[in-house]
Amino acid sequence: MNDFLCSDEVATYEKQKVGRTTLVYHQGRLVAYYTISNDQLRTEYVKKHTGFSLPNEMRLEGIPAITIGRLAVSKEWQKRGLGTAIIQKIAMYALHCSTQSGIRLLLVRAKKNAFGFYEKMGFQYVIETRREKQRIQNYGTKTMFFDLKTLSDLES
Repeated sequence: MNDFLCSDEVATYEKQKVGRTTLVYHQGRLVAYYTISNDQLRTEYVKKHTGFSLPNEMRLEGIPAITIGRLAVSKEWQKRGLGTAIIQKIAMYALHCSTQSGIRLLLVRAKKNAFGFYEKMGFQYVIETRREKQRIQNYGTKTMFFDLKTLSDLES
């Protein structure tokens, strides 16, 4: 958990305004953190995905999103619902922001050991385009998305 926080990378993301890291404390101890940024997902990643649709007349190259760049929970706090609570907090933040600016998706480029967690949270894998296959091969991560419209439809 500390590798990222102790690196120059987190400070660079903050300074360059490309990611914001939030630290989560419990009784004065750091128990988790997450980094989010604005992003987009190319429509080709979800265009033919079951359960996702956009009106045909919309000519978008990318779908507005918030990306979870990092999410880590300390070992002693894992399997206690903290990761789930963080995802819910990020989703609520994204829904709030979507009242001012377009945000349709939550994105994550998940490592293999986190696939199950994100699946349980309702994230789906994008279509494996050539670019996605290259990402899997080079980094061992898979892009997953959560459609925030499913939550905003519940509010209606």
